[in-house]
Amino acid sequence: REVAYHTLARQDRKVRHLAAARFFEALGSDELAGALAGHYVAAHDNASEEAEAQALAGQARLALRGAAERAAALGAHDQALAFYRQAITVTTEPGDLADLHERAARAASIALHVDHAIELMTRAVELHRASRDRSREAGATADLAMMYADSGRPDDAVVILERAWAELSDLAETEAGAQLMVAMARAYATADPPTQAIEWAERAAVVAERLDVIDVIVRSLHVRGSALVRLNRAREGMILVRGSGGLAQAHGLLEAQTRSLTLQTFLAQWDDPRAGLEAARAGQQLAERVGSRTLSLLMVGNGVSCAIRVGDWDWAIKLLEEWSTAEIPDAARTELVADEAILEALRGIDPTTRIASIGSRTAGLSDPQYDSYRQSASAWAALAAGRLDDAIAAARAAVDTTPYFGPMAWPIAIRAALWGNDGDGIRHALLKMSEGSSDHGAALSADIVTARAGLAAIEGRPAESLNLYREALRAWQALGLQWDQALCAIDMVASLDPAEPEVRAAAETARATLVGLGAAPFLERLDAMAGRIEPPRSVAAAEPSASQVAAR
Repeated sequence: REVAYHTLARQDRKVRHLAAARFFEALGSDELAGALAGHYVAAHDNASEEAEAQALAGQARLALRGAAERAAALGAHDQALAFYRQAITVTTEPGDLADLHERAARAASIALHVDHAIELMTRAVELHRASRDRSREAGATADLAMMYADSGRPDDAVVILERAWAELSDLAETEAGAQLMVAMARAYATADPPTQAIEWAERAAVVAERLDVIDVIVRSLHVRGSALVRLNRAREGMILVRGSGGLAQAHGLLEAQTRSLTLQTFLAQWDDPRAGLEAARAGQQLAERVGSRTLSLLMVGNGVSCAIRVGDWDWAIKLLEEWSTAEIPDAARTELVADEAILEALRGIDPTTRIASIGSRTAGLSDPQYDSYRQSASAWAALAAGRLDDAIAAARAAVDTTPYFGPMAWPIAIRAALWGNDGDGIRHALLKMSEGSSDHGAALSADIVTARAGLAAIEGRPAESLNLYREALRAWQALGLQWDQALCAIDMVASLDPAEPEVRAAAETARATLVGLGAAPFLERLDAMAGRIEPPRSVAAAEPSASQVAAR
């Protein structure tokens, strides 16, 4: 075929490509969109006259755009990006060129080519500015800023938006102005406190409600809700977050729907991690159906954190392995590397090198949460290794850097203080937890009861301590959080008489859990603290799985 094709003159190739394109058009099948576009592009490439070449360029552009839209609808966003890039090469009109750059940028973003998406959207902004289309410039600028904010660079997003607002603020009462304002809200969402985020979101919502711009309404609800959670108004905030997710679902706004699920999963870590894990899995399935790697990635980190508490470590490790070789932004990679380090530490594998690698990834990120991921991983690693003072220091640093890490970090500090017989350390952490009044949830309440039980033992009130431990164990069991239940049992053995029948029973149950999870350092600590407690024969005789042997 190649030999025969290259014996044809350019004019003959053009004629045959056009014949094929028109034949495919006559069939009227969307499945042939890619082939149709390919023939129009080839016909354009072989055109000899300028006027004809321009006419064919227009047909090629329309065909390529149609092929890209079909690919995107099927979840093939890399293919959609390729079609859009091809269309750009046969386009000269500034408005069409800007539109294609925007579409290509969104396809690149969904496919997780973040740097390329930013490059394409930046060019779209420049083209709109050159053609003096101020409304389109505002919309593209808002999208560009969101890309920066989502990749862990909210400070860059603020700079871009403030510069644009200085020139385009007269559009405030338009849809384009609302898009700029809600992007400004997102950019300020990581500030402490996030009061400016709420102000910009409310301004955007007023305009969007009047103009019936559902996308902006949804995003403003989500930003305001997440900001209110951080301002100790958690219940009010979560009503807005859940409402934004429901409104997004009703209008087919998948990205906004998944963002709502992501935040709900994050907060589920200290309320109902089992529900959080199921929400993460549902969110991933939702993202996979439309081929969005970006939305799928959003569900990974929080899903893994919930899976650790539930005790589904093998699922978490498998999920992290699937993403380990993927091309993803440094911000997302930071969180996943921290999760990998935590799971390594829990199974007795030295995570020092992995944790050290996080520092180089966070260097260019202005969102402080990514440094808190590193500090949280360091806290778990230190606790697993028995470096109790280091665990307390790292947990405190995680909260100092990002206050909303409190419900995740303070229980680590409390446990390290208890194992080190440090009553003042427990009291300090409990006080800090009580100050975070926005932090509510069943799992967090069980954490607090567990901490109070340990403190009662240290203060010489063993009967009260035992009663509190009974309450905590019932709570962990009801929540289905076997990892937390096992940790609670280690606390009991550390602070009460290991020969006490209830303590002994809790320790035996915990030992079976720790063997099943392959949590070698915690199993060793339990056995060392338990002293005279012998493991049940059924557990001692159980053969570990291949993955547990490898972890050891």
